[in-house]
Amino acid sequence: MLEQGAQGYHHLFDDALIREAFLHGEAVQSGLDEGTAARASSLIDALREAAQIDAQRAVIASAPPRVQQVMVHLYFHYLERFMHRAGVVYH
Repeated sequence: MLEQGAQGYHHLFDDALIREAFLHGEAVQSGLDEGTAARASSLIDALREAAQIDAQRAVIASAPPRVQQVMVHLYFHYLERFMHRAGVVYH
């Protein structure tokens, strides 16, 4: 998943959700309330159990918008760390 993300393919999220998450990124960066953090944690557990991309996308889509945005930010944070460690050049 991260290898494909490094190439610009972000299968878990549609473009509209990514745009929305980055438009409202300051809200995520300022910190999460306890409920949102707990929902995001539960969502991560559910994603681990869903084997197929379509099932994972459905799990994300079932979450409240704020939690979906948090997931986008977490994904891109981990993607950036992966790319840095792997020596991947940004394009």
